[in-house]
Amino acid sequence: MVPPLPARVAHRDSARMRRPLRLAAAVHISSRPVSESPFAHVPEEWTPREVAEKLARFDEVHRIGQEIRAGGVRLMGTSGTVTTLAGVALALPKYSRPLVDGQTLDTEAADRALADLFALGREGLAAHPCVGPERVEFVLPGCAVYAAIRRVWPAPRITVADRGLREGMLTRMIRAARAKREH
Repeated sequence: MVPPLPARVAHRDSARMRRPLRLAAAVHISSRPVSESPFAHVPEEWTPREVAEKLARFDEVHRIGQEIRAGGVRLMGTSGTVTTLAGVALALPKYSRPLVDGQTLDTEAADRALADLFALGREGLAAHPCVGPERVEFVLPGCAVYAAIRRVWPAPRITVADRGLREGMLTRMIRAARAKREH
């Protein structure tokens, strides 16, 4: 289970909190090698606790947590970490996009899958049918980001999409080009 954060995290720099959240955090930690200790090579500023503190500052401006508590937000994840969590939660014998895409995981199932991945270690992750050797370097850092999101925005469930933003944008562009040709 992901432990809750304090209701409010103190600001060290109020100007920094106004800057938009950058996805560089995920890129930065996912580019680091993973050892038997999940966060041994991750700089301290990108551990789940530190990422959660950054998200909490972002939340104070954008009030996502407040909207989640009011039932106005649906947490969705596209590709990568959340699809891996879904594959592990479903105990798939091998990763299957059609079985994962559109799944909704309650927090207990997602947290169990997260704990299972953290417990596997490097060799276990490489052997896992939903991870494999080509993704070992990215899975645990992505899990660190997901764990931080869960701490700051504890939505009751997450919907998993195995179609990312890039695919959605390409589909929209293709449809727009077809519409232009037809008119």
